[in-house]
Amino acid sequence: MSDSVKFWIQTLIVPVVLAGVGYYINNTLQQQQRAFDKIKFTEQVINEAFDSNNPDKAMALTRIIPSLTDDKKFSDELVAMINNYYIKKAQQALTSGDEVAYKQISDAAITFSGDGISISDSLKINPVTSKAETARQYEHEGLLYLQQGNLEKARDNFKKAESTYPGFHSSYEIANLLSKKIKDVHEGVDRSDARQQAIDTIQKKYLWKLEPSAVRKLNQ
Repeated sequence: MSDSVKFWIQTLIVPVVLAGVGYYINNTLQQQQRAFDKIKFTEQVINEAFDSNNPDKAMALTRIIPSLTDDKKFSDELVAMINNYYIKKAQQALTSGDEVAYKQISDAAITFSGDGISISDSLKINPVTSKAETARQYEHEGLLYLQQGNLEKARDNFKKAESTYPGFHSSYEIANLLSKKIKDVHEGVDRSDARQQAIDTIQKKYLWKLEPSAVRKLNQ
């Protein structure tokens, strides 16, 4: 090999090769670091989100996660993982009759629902939870009608809630209560008094089971 060839190899080719190798190593290390960061981030999310006693925190995370990473596929997978976990928990709560646990998940899902597919949407279409969500809507409408003083439509909606999902919250008891108040009105009791008596009884006996947004309307 001539001296001129050696010269060009040393001055041009070798540095280019070394630069390429260095770039490859650096890029590999960066990829490994990003992968490690994702693992740590995922671990933190799981620790925070998979707390069945605090679904509000988990639902809030599903809204925040997309803004914490530029990797949309990664964030979508994390959000889907959280949603699937709580759908399963909601199913288990309904199956076991744990109304409190289901209500916590459903309320949190509504509070933190936003654009795109959320757990709130999933609850409405899931075979196990869809009936409970329909009953929730009837309950909500029933309370709104009661607030307006329409005892008949309020009663009918609570009956629909009970028939759609037997045992949902206190739909059966409230429907019976409203039937009695309607009877009282027919017997001469002032409608506004009957309405207030129904509201007072609901607030005293059944308030803890009802949907917060509907209760606020009821108290207005």
